[in-house]
Amino acid sequence: MPLDEREMRILYCLTRWPSARSKDISSMLGLRFSSFSSIKRKLVEEGYIRPFRVLNPLAMGFDIRYVEYGMLKPDVEENRLWDDLKRAVQENSSIYVMESDGTSYFFHLLCPDHARMGNILLTCGPRDRNIEAGAAHGQGQFYDEVGTNRLLNLFDFSGIMKYQFGTEVTTSRRALFPDDRPHFPHVDPIGLSPSLRRAIPFLVRQPLLSDSEIGYRLGCSRQKIGQSRLQLERKGVLISCNSVDTTTLGMAVRGHFTVEFDREADPGRIREYEKMLMGALKPVFWFSSNVRSTFLFDLLDLADYKGFVDRLYGLMEDPPVRHIVGTPIAKVSTMDICLHHDEDGCKTVGDIVSDGKTPQSIKGNR
Repeated sequence: MPLDEREMRILYCLTRWPSARSKDISSMLGLRFSSFSSIKRKLVEEGYIRPFRVLNPLAMGFDIRYVEYGMLKPDVEENRLWDDLKRAVQENSSIYVMESDGTSYFFHLLCPDHARMGNILLTCGPRDRNIEAGAAHGQGQFYDEVGTNRLLNLFDFSGIMKYQFGTEVTTSRRALFPDDRPHFPHVDPIGLSPSLRRAIPFLVRQPLLSDSEIGYRLGCSRQKIGQSRLQLERKGVLISCNSVDTTTLGMAVRGHFTVEFDREADPGRIREYEKMLMGALKPVFWFSSNVRSTFLFDLLDLADYKGFVDRLYGLMEDPPVRHIVGTPIAKVSTMDICLHHDEDGCKTVGDIVSDGKTPQSIKGNR
């Protein structure tokens, strides 16, 4: 059932400001708190939005990046292929995002060091995985980036809602609803206080628990948990997200894009282009470096996808762009995100922070 204008505005606010309190959002929208809470519960229960928290991968030192696009061979056994890939990733304590619709695929890998990146690619390189390289014009795209990555957006879908439906909510209450979500810097989470480290596993693994429920389990007040959560978010260690299932809004295609910048371009021009990209489109799952930006954006169909690519080139006159590579993937697809999970006793990113030890494996679920 389509959402009405009020429900769309609430959905926009939830994904735009995931850390904001419900009473503040309802007040900003001029709604009774009970009405807001009822609609929010509906959006979660009917699958429009999924609340979760992740640890900033760059804060954990996962800043060596590999991105691959491609087309699967017709006879490839997709399940076995991804099982082998996930096993190699877990054995090398790395994290990834993978998506496939049975024809095209996208793979984004983050590793803490060159050795583990090399192990994964040696074990599960394109040739060994029986993947026919090539997404755009038959050419595979493989990138290895080191040390200069910035995480500009992670699962904030408000830009897509504005682009597709014109939905936008503005406010002058910048303290509660900032214009831009912060960039997420490299930090040393092992140096956090013991109380913050204790709170992280609960905040990450059980995002729907209230501050009071977490406080009860840890033997402290809800105010202490709330303060800890805010401190972790401000430090850039913990990222709160409300991911929107855009298939419920009629979007059938997910575009994965890499904007390759001109290596001779002035860095200021690149930052200006990124600023315009954020203002006009605000991509999702957006990593950027000095040489390229990688992000995703959900679109209605293939015609919408092609129009989006044209817009990327037309954001500014004489853009500092060498080329743009992308692959459309049908939203009826498999998406696997391994950012943290605890299963079968495996170490998780949360455990790295809570006990200060190096992980043996990080296991992901769908």
